[in-house]
Amino acid sequence: MATYIIVVFVILLIYSLWVKIDKKKSKDKGEDLATLMLNNEWEGVCKIARRHLVFWSILLLSSIADLAYRLYNGLYPHTDIFFIIVFSVFFVRVLMSYRNAHYNAGSYSQHKETEREKIRTFLDGCRITVIDSSTQDAMQVWQNAYKRDQGNGYYPVILEVDDYYCDFLDEESENTDDSSFRKWRHDALCCQPLDGKQILYERINEQKADYTEEEWQEEMVGDDAEYDPENELHIGSDELWLVEVPVEHPWQVFAYIPMGGWDDCPKPEEQMAIAKYWQEQYDAKVIHISGNLVEYILPHPAKSDNLQLAEEQYSYCPDFIEENYETLKTLENILSKASIWYFWWD
Repeated sequence: MATYIIVVFVILLIYSLWVKIDKKKSKDKGEDLATLMLNNEWEGVCKIARRHLVFWSILLLSSIADLAYRLYNGLYPHTDIFFIIVFSVFFVRVLMSYRNAHYNAGSYSQHKETEREKIRTFLDGCRITVIDSSTQDAMQVWQNAYKRDQGNGYYPVILEVDDYYCDFLDEESENTDDSSFRKWRHDALCCQPLDGKQILYERINEQKADYTEEEWQEEMVGDDAEYDPENELHIGSDELWLVEVPVEHPWQVFAYIPMGGWDDCPKPEEQMAIAKYWQEQYDAKVIHISGNLVEYILPHPAKSDNLQLAEEQYSYCPDFIEENYETLKTLENILSKASIWYFWWD
């Protein structure tokens, strides 16, 4: 009996050490239980639960086998009964966790598919190719498509799809049925676009209204600080789509991807107008869109009045500019070297 108890405790000690080491390794790789649950990676949660389920199953079955052996030989079985109760409690707890994770995995998969179908509805008429981010460079995929689509009536954009993408769509677009959205898209493409420069001018004047001229120069224009320019895409999700949109001009992609219209993020019609203005003024083209992110690509950094451009970008996405560049002088310096413009709304 003493030998059996010692063996059980040694196994439990080894198990606890294994759990501790496994947790550290998983956390370093971003695959710990809390991170997986936060990211809705329920298959990963199931995998962890299965490992623990196997361990407690082995202990429970071993205790039951030892109990049967002792009863058959007329030996004292109370310790076995104690271990069986303890192991059963842990086994049931892990089993319930596994069942919940398995159920969540199924529900999440169904929800994910529903969301993807909704996105595909907005992209009616587009050519969609899933980018394998583990083996393909998104920038290279876009460049190849851009060369291929020139003069063919399509413009490619990288669409980053995540679980919250539909939450960031323009509310009017999100809440309309298919026919209403198609009418909205037709009107957006056929009507005279808004004046993007005027939109930015009005937005910056609203922001300047909170400052005196001296305060604006001191607090917002400020001094230059050294920051590296943006020359790479900011990819935050493993699920990327190359969407080849059937439009004549790159700025028209927002008629198919109606992103914005919440907080300080411009509405899709305003996004189109601003994109049109920046394309005509700086040859900047939309390359990457997610639920709360827009990136532009330029053939070469902007060389005109970059302080005016810095003000325009601040009016377009004020929170991100304030948090990341501190002053407009810093942004002005960055824009003289950047081939990627990066905007993100909280």
